[in-house]
Amino acid sequence: MRYILLLFVILIAYGSLYPFHFSGDLLPVSDFLSWLVNLSYRTTEADILANILLFIPFGFVAIMTLATSRRLLYHASLLFLVGTLFAFMLQYLQFYLPARVPSAADAWYNSLGIIFGMLIAHMIIRYSHQHLTDEISTPMNWSQITIPLLLALLWVCWRLFPFIPSITTDSISTAVSPLIHRPDLNFITIIRDTIGWLVFFYLLTRSPFDKLSKFRILKFVAYIFGLEILIRGNVLTVNDLLAALFAFAIFASLTSVKLHEGLSRGLAVAIAFTLISPLSVAEINNQFQWQPFDALMKGNPWANGEFLLLKLYLFASFIYLLRISWFGWLGAALVSIFLILSLSLMQIPFGQNNGDITDPILAALIAWAMSQVEKVAIDERAMALH
Repeated sequence: MRYILLLFVILIAYGSLYPFHFSGDLLPVSDFLSWLVNLSYRTTEADILANILLFIPFGFVAIMTLATSRRLLYHASLLFLVGTLFAFMLQYLQFYLPARVPSAADAWYNSLGIIFGMLIAHMIIRYSHQHLTDEISTPMNWSQITIPLLLALLWVCWRLFPFIPSITTDSISTAVSPLIHRPDLNFITIIRDTIGWLVFFYLLTRSPFDKLSKFRILKFVAYIFGLEILIRGNVLTVNDLLAALFAFAIFASLTSVKLHEGLSRGLAVAIAFTLISPLSVAEINNQFQWQPFDALMKGNPWANGEFLLLKLYLFASFIYLLRISWFGWLGAALVSIFLILSLSLMQIPFGQNNGDITDPILAALIAWAMSQVEKVAIDERAMALH
């Protein structure tokens, strides 16, 4: 888990300091101290939320790293301090990036994200420890709880992005108006989202949700749609409703074995639709981008963030299902990388976007991270049983 924590540190630094064009003179100490205590920098709700979300993975993995520590509070406090100092260091370095605006307030919001991540991880570990105590004969560890839980959470996060509530009559009316005034069908979206919902329903049959009835699972859909219309900029369309209804009808009619067998194939289709839809011959061949995460750093950050959440969900779910159905982590990683790289290369003659090395790298990192979670969790369970 330490390596996963290091990976998040590298990714956060990459995103915070991109494109690394440093310039300028050394900041005087007096100016730095004034900046450090100045929390009046004006920022938007979206920026606040982004700064909190950015460091939640750091806090989450930090606690998972300390799962077997005998001095959990001490080491967690130490990692919180290190994470907070890291956040302030990144903000300070942005003084020398002309395209960035450094803010001490952003670093404090980063530290709040660390706390949230730590709390989430602590609750999962406590649940899994209770599970081990109550059902010691079951070959269960917290990776078998954590991975399905995080995948299900990714789907919910994608549906609720950008998480900023707007609870007014006008905003709610705007959110539901496409159901009445613009009921246009998009079959690609319906198929993709049907598969996405099916995977979500399947994840809710895994621990810690395995005791949920199908009726209660259907209530999850209603809750998510209800929250969606309360999020700024979100709309509810007929495609959304049809996809959820089709998915639940399939989920209710199939046995878990039948559903399990078809989901990995369905996810391959959903990934293809996501990466190369709409499929059309490009008038001029697109270029393949070899610099990782370059496209993600450019353009609209909120649109890119939403698309990233969807890809994380689809890629990670595909790898997870391959792992529990057909292969080990290495095999699942190689199959997913081959599929995603092939689709990325297809974007050169087809599709509307450039092919990008980012997606295959993302798949490799996801597979590696999940394998590390499982390895550490199995080791911890072995210690608990002895």
